[in-house]
Amino acid sequence: MHDTLHRAALAAFNAMAITVAAAQIPAAAPRPDPADAKATVPPTVYASPFGAYRLLGDASVKPWKDTNDTVGKIGGWKVYSREGRPSEEPATPAEAGHAGHKTK
Repeated sequence: MHDTLHRAALAAFNAMAITVAAAQIPAAAPRPDPADAKATVPPTVYASPFGAYRLLGDASVKPWKDTNDTVGKIGGWKVYSREGRPSEEPATPAEAGHAGHKTK
């Protein structure tokens, strides 16, 4: 009996809450007829996707001679060409063809 009374009270409370919530939702304005050429429509507003863009700033540029000397000290273009590759490369082209095979 107590459980039935509790369920009835809960159902009444939920119905009242839904009614109050529905009363607070404003009624939607009627939509204009799309076939009516004289119907008023809201203006089209354009927002540029670059409107909130912020510049990162200028990169500091060093003289090319200093940059060239730095590359030479590091090891030249060969060091840069290895970036992004696995660290172990086959010693000979013949080994390269069998790099994924296991040997006994």
